[in-house]
Amino acid sequence: MKKIVELYDKLESHILVFALAFSTILIFVQVIFRYVLNNSLTWSEELARYIFIWLIWMGTSISMKSKEHIRMDMLSNALHGKAKVGLDLFSNILMLAFCVFLVIFGWDMVSSMMTRGNLSVALRLPMWIVYLSLPLSQLIVGLRVIGHMVGDIRKLTGREPLDDAADKPAEGKEGNA
Repeated sequence: MKKIVELYDKLESHILVFALAFSTILIFVQVIFRYVLNNSLTWSEELARYIFIWLIWMGTSISMKSKEHIRMDMLSNALHGKAKVGLDLFSNILMLAFCVFLVIFGWDMVSSMMTRGNLSVALRLPMWIVYLSLPLSQLIVGLRVIGHMVGDIRKLTGREPLDDAADKPAEGKEGNA
């Protein structure tokens, strides 16, 4: 299972890096066409926007994997040992509930777009493809949260060591606001 997760992590990172590079090149080409050749590409801005939407939503998975998402950590920093792990578990339960909410209502939105047959203006791309980024990304985030919860439970039951040092920010790195 660990190998599958590692493979997915690498694939996810590579796809997001490629998408960011492609989007940057696409916007650069659009600028060249508009200001140098005096001929704007009609579809490039729309495609860049949709790639950016996917980048943002799928990027939430990477931030969850490495626990670098924005959070309030004042209380967490004041706690140690099992109390800190218990707070992390509670936080993860809330996060999982929110992910489930986003998956359910995101899928409703995707289904609505599929039923309506909405297409984008320039690319004529089915809009459900753009909206699919929400439930898909939050399903992946939810799986990552479940993984964190399993780790928290293992720490609370004594199957893994309570390492407060691993939960603290690295040297020179500020805590999250």
